[in-house]
Amino acid sequence: MAVTGNVIFAPDRMTFQNGASLSLSKEGRVRSFKGMGEIVDATVYRVGVPADLSLRNENHVCGDGKRTVPVTYIVVWHPKPLPGDKAVRAMAAFSGKRPTRSDEDATSCGVYNDLGD
Repeated sequence: MAVTGNVIFAPDRMTFQNGASLSLSKEGRVRSFKGMGEIVDATVYRVGVPADLSLRNENHVCGDGKRTVPVTYIVVWHPKPLPGDKAVRAMAAFSGKRPTRSDEDATSCGVYNDLGD
């Protein structure tokens, strides 16, 4: 939330609280993707027009504000919730080639929890 604000996720678009958005197309599934330290089944989306979006508090999807890069792929999965927690989604942003194994890949440029609705 501190980086992105509220996020609305749809199969063809991800829209951030400030109105910035990324068009998406589903590229397929990745079985045994390592996301936030656990092995999960994840969905890979290609970003229609790679972009370096400025978000909340001058944060960026890919980068730290000093050095930013365009987002080319988004991987989305459902982490295992802790007892009593609501179901959440997680997302890893990538800049470069299609991710295949992990949110720790060299092209990973951001990992986020709870994409909201």
